[in-house]
Formats: sequence, C-alpha cells, structure tokens
Amino acid sequence: MSMQKTVQNACFRLFHKTSFLIVLLALAGCQTTDLAGIGSDLFSGSSSSQTSTQKSTSTATQTSQPKLAKSKVPWGVLSFTVDPNGPTPDYWNIYVTGSTDSPNFKPYSGTMLMPGHRHVAQLWPGTYQVRIEHGGAILFEGPVTVDAGSLALLDAKYGYFKNTVEQASQTLFVEMLPPANKTVRIDMLYAPIVIQRGNGWQLEYRGQQSRGEIRTDGKGIVGIRKNGEEIVKITKAEITPTEISGTFILNDGGETPGAIDRETMDFKPEDITRWITGKTFEGTYEAGVPLSGTLKFADGTQWEGWMKGGDPDRSGRLTEKDGSWLEVENYNELSDLTGMIPCGTAPNDAKECAYFHGKEIASKAELEGLLAEEKRLAEIERQRLEKKRLEELAAAQALAEARELAAAQQAANDAAAAAQKRDDCTTATGTFTADNGLTSYNMNGSGSGSGHFRQRTYGSEYQFDIDFRFTTSANRISFDYGEGVYSDAGSGAVLQRTAIPNGSANCSFNGRVLTIDGKEFVKR
Repeated sequence: MSMQKTVQNACFRLFHKTSFLIVLLALAGCQTTDLAGIGSDLFSGSSSSQTSTQKSTSTATQTSQPKLAKSKVPWGVLSFTVDPNGPTPDYWNIYVTGSTDSPNFKPYSGTMLMPGHRHVAQLWPGTYQVRIEHGGAILFEGPVTVDAGSLALLDAKYGYFKNTVEQASQTLFVEMLPPANKTVRIDMLYAPIVIQRGNGWQLEYRGQQSRGEIRTDGKGIVGIRKNGEEIVKITKAEITPTEISGTFILNDGGETPGAIDRETMDFKPEDITRWITGKTFEGTYEAGVPLSGTLKFADGTQWEGWMKGGDPDRSGRLTEKDGSWLEVENYNELSDLTGMIPCGTAPNDAKECAYFHGKEIASKAELEGLLAEEKRLAEIERQRLEKKRLEELAAAQALAEARELAAAQQAANDAAAAAQKRDDCTTATGTFTADNGLTSYNMNGSGSGSGHFRQRTYGSEYQFDIDFRFTTSANRISFDYGEGVYSDAGSGAVLQRTAIPNGSANCSFNGRVLTIDGKEFVKR
C-alpha cells in the first residue's frame, strides 16, 4: 500500500473515533502534495509549484522560486499528467488554444486522458493559453509560461472534496523529451514566419524562436519561395536587415555556402555547389539556385549551359570524359536527338555529327536515307490509320443505321401489338351454343349482342324460352332479359308468361370458347 493511501486510511479511521471538529483538524493535517518527480538525471528538482481547482478559483498560492540550473536546450516542454490513483474509467482533457507572444503557434489538444496518462508537447519559449477540463467542468484556465530548457508541469490530482491541477517546473538538461502516452513535437505546432514578401518572392523562417522572436545568429532555417514554390532553403541562417547567409540547400540536396541580398535577391556564392553524389556546379545563380554554368558529373561528364535546379536544361554543350563534345538545343530531348549536330573530339575540333534518334551514325547520307525511310514508313502508317479510321467510321454508320432500322421495326411491332386487341368478351363474334343448341349467344364483336335461352323439362313435355340482350366488358357480361314464356313443347300452347330480373356474370373468351359464369359456349 502506498504512503498516500496509508495516510488516507488513518485519517478515515480518525473520522469514526473523534468529533467532527477534530476530524476537520486531522484532515487538514493529512492533506499532502503528491507531485511525483521525474526521478532522472535529465531534470532538476521542482523550482515552483501552485494549485488550481475550479475555474472560479483565480488566486493560486505560489512558493518561492529558487534559481534553476543553467540549461542549453533551446526549447521547453509542457507536460500534463493525470494522477494514477484516480478511478477508471475517468477522462481528462487539455486544450492549448493559443499563444500571447508566438503568433505562428498552432493550437492543439490532448483528450480522453485516463489516470496515469501523460501528454507532452515540445514548445518554443513563450506564454500559452491552457484549459484543462474534467467531468464537464473547467479545473484550470489561464496562461502557462514555457521557458527554454524547462519542463512546465501540470498535474491533475484527485482529492477528498475536490480535484485540483498543480503547477510546477523543472530544468531540462538534455535535448530529450520525457516518456509520455502521447507526444506532440515542435515541427507540428508552428507555421513558418514570413519575414519578407514581394515581386513573387517569399522568405519564410523556420527554426528556433523565443516568444515570437526569430534567431538571427545562424540557428534558424529560411525557405525561399518563388511564385509559391519553395526552390531552396537556407540552413544555419544568419539574418541581417540587408542579407541572409548560410548554407543554401536545393530540393535535390545540392549545397552552396553563400549569401543573398534581401533587396535584389542576388546570390553571392562562397564556394561551388556540391552534391553527395560527387556532382559539382559553378556559374550563375538565382536566389541560390543554379541558373547557368558548368555542371560536372562524378563520371567525368560535363555540361556547360542552362540549368534547372541541379539538372541540365535547354541548350548547352555536353562533353564526355574522353573530351568529345556535342552541342544540343534541348537537353531533355537528348535521347531523341536527330540531325546534323555540332560536335568535336576535342575543344578546338569542330565539325558536324549525324544523329538519328539519339544514336550517332556514320554520315549525312545515311541520315538522309534513314529520314527518307522513316518518312515513307510514316506515310504508310498514316494511310493505314486513315483506312482504319474510315472503316471504323463506316462500321459505326452501318451500326447506327441498323439500330435505327431495328428501332423503327420495334416501334411498328409495338404499335401493331397495341392495335391488335387481346381476345376477351368484347371481341367475341358469331353464334355460341350450349345444351345441344338450346341456349345460344349471338355476339357482334363490339361488346354487345342478343341471345335466346331455352330449357326443356325431363321428357321434353314442357319448355321455357326467353330472349335477352347483353353488353360485355373484357371479363364481365350484363343481361337485359325479355319476357319468359312457359309452353307445351308439343303444341306450342303458352302456359305462362313471367318477368325475369336483369343480372350480370363473369365472362371470358379464348378465341373459340365463350365461358359465362363457368359454363362454356362453343362457337358454331
């Protein structure tokens, strides 16, 4: 059991045995400061401390501040640690929202920090606005000063009645960040400081700073942009109102010591430009970037002409290590060089050499022959492509015509199908009978018609006759009955006349058989 928990248990036992007043006195004596030191030879002891509780508590007690040991570390650290003795799960959040003296500072945050967690940020010296939240409440909000070579410590503490945030500081003797669950490094937290802008040029300072002030004594880095693109950076930059000197480093790693005039952007090299590959350059520059001159490769090849960064560009003379040379109009098209090109086997030996697609050939006559053959083959290829184009065009036109014809035919078929009505009770035409001709329907194919119904009794002694008219829909038939007559089948004498109410029934027709209310009538 830790010392703190032992003391806490003793205090709670005292609470049960003594009066309330004595308990309050005992608890006051039991409160301790649990500020765990780093415990490493990297840091000194605490130089200052103070405690903050809720945001409303603006006054903090601060102890005397002994002088810290001298440190040569140019940056400082803001450390936020959550007491490991807290409950879990439990979360704290820290927000560093700005700086009063470092305008290029980018705000950051550390969220969801649990007991025992530590969040560390590497910062340039300055004053930073910090807010610490826990359980929806602000436990600390205010400025925190971070000095060069120091650790600004913020420790979240769990208490009996309230939680607090304690402040302290320690000295950082070596350029090493303390261990943490999350670390935010200095290169992520600051935007470049624009120190000069105009005529398409922009000079940006990146490097050591203190309270918004840049280092001008060879400790910083300056990037030079032209029309928005960084073309070179200056390391170990010494900055004066009129010039910037240091090591100018190209994007491909070439380095040139020198200085640039801040008004004219003219560059004064102090040595030639060197690359780690052994390549060197000497000539004219634009803001520290090679413009034209002599570029020597490690294999002995040499280029005299225009440059683009650290590479040959446009026109110039290419000299091989054996002394032979070649004048080229465009270095970037060297692999496709064709024609009679100025050349020589020595500096003072000038003639013309025949080249065909980057390869030297024997003579001008051979070049003319190759060019003629290339032209002939190109014409054949042109004709082939033209023929292919015309064939593809004709095929496309034929396909389009076929599609148009098919579409027209389909439209005609659709129209015919729409015009040709499907068989139903409205299309039935002719006489349909059932019961050996006793019942018949005369259909006119227009959805209406007439009919006669006859029914005979067993032995055919008596019969019932009735005439009717009807109208139909696709699947329904409606009847309008005439007078029904009962008569003697033999003599035809009328025995009785009766009225039959009108009605309707289900109807269907398949082209041959008319079905009414389930009974089939066949066309004669």
